[in-house]
Amino acid sequence: MTKQKTACAIMFAMEKVGRRWALLVLRELLDGPQRFSKLNKSIPWVSGRSLTRVLKKLEFDGLILRKVDGGRPPKVSYSLSGDDPMLRDIIDAMFRWGTKEYLKQGGRRRSGDT
Repeated sequence: MTKQKTACAIMFAMEKVGRRWALLVLRELLDGPQRFSKLNKSIPWVSGRSLTRVLKKLEFDGLILRKVDGGRPPKVSYSLSGDDPMLRDIIDAMFRWGTKEYLKQGGRRRSGDT
């Protein structure tokens, strides 16, 4: 594969899952459908407004599904749009790599990171 094709494929993937919080949302949905409130509690660093934006973008990109159950009030749940084992592999590999690098730094984030 040429460097240009590789760069294009990586850029495409990053456009889909590289935005802030997207991978954490996808990680949570690997375990099955989740309601907004549960997602918001499981990712405490993200504001409700930011979570809403990420969910809308992931839904627009076709990575997740939004299901509205009738009733008062309506219950909305989110799930992955497909069962792609590669997504789980990617998230697991990033977790392993991140853990290794985090521990190399003595279990603390670099200064200047937010």
